[in-house]
Amino acid sequence: MLADEMGIDWRLAPAIAVHESSSGRAACGGNAWGIGSCAEAFRYETWEQGVRAVVTLLASPLYAGLNTAAALCRWVSGDSGCSSEHSRSYAGRLIASMEGLGAR
Repeated sequence: MLADEMGIDWRLAPAIAVHESSSGRAACGGNAWGIGSCAEAFRYETWEQGVRAVVTLLASPLYAGLNTAAALCRWVSGDSGCSSEHSRSYAGRLIASMEGLGAR
């Protein structure tokens, strides 16, 4: 599995997709994760391309060494991390979703 190969929790990408695009129903161009606010440069021809892009981003130095909550805060708020109630709430909701998906 790509997430395992990249060293990230496999549940991150599906949890983000559920919350960002209602499990892909509101995806824009194969981008179910809200990457780049769905700008044209972040649209993908296939779901596989989108999954590869999100997993690669989550495994990048930008997220390296962050725990799950901090990574999710950064995902939603950028460099401000978990400094806002919005980002902490987002992280909490997604962590609950990830727990519902089962063990890592």
